[in-house]
Amino acid sequence: MKRLASYMKKYMWFYILGLLMMLSSLALDMFNPRLIGAIVDRVIIGGEAHLFSKIIMALIVITVLRAVFGYIKQYFFDCSAAKVIIKLRQDMFEHIQKLSFSYFDKTNTGELMSRIKDDTENILNAISFGIMLSIEQGLYIIIATVILFVLSWKLALLTVLVLPALAYFVFKLERKVGEIHGKISDQRAALNTRKV
Repeated sequence: MKRLASYMKKYMWFYILGLLMMLSSLALDMFNPRLIGAIVDRVIIGGEAHLFSKIIMALIVITVLRAVFGYIKQYFFDCSAAKVIIKLRQDMFEHIQKLSFSYFDKTNTGELMSRIKDDTENILNAISFGIMLSIEQGLYIIIATVILFVLSWKLALLTVLVLPALAYFVFKLERKVGEIHGKISDQRAALNTRKV
């Protein structure tokens, strides 16, 4: 992990800019429930029909800005991850070139190919989509929980009490998926080794 972090450090600005775009998108997203609430409370119930067009315009502007920030965020995270993987694959290839012939007599060729291609792709997904999704969803949960407690602590408490059970099932499912993914990786290595 330390070695991977050293690769990522070189492109830290990409991650920082991606994180800033993510925070901007999250901040805008927090306005949506309030604006929809205003449509129900003030336009439909309160009869302030003149506000409807302004609220709809605000929702459109927020949606467009979120799409722009989301695209830029994805671009920066993907760019940084791609640059890390390119460098990692180059270093792996250089290392393999230096190995002795006897190493290749003992080592499965499919395993080597799998490590260079499949394993580095898994790292790519982890340091791009994985990191981005973990931070984004973590912030969503924290912000949503705070807002729920501000609006109604009783309903918020009811929602929060369900989270541990949900987390248990998620981790259980993740373990099963991990086992299946490991078997798929082994099968790929076997296929890469098989002679036609």
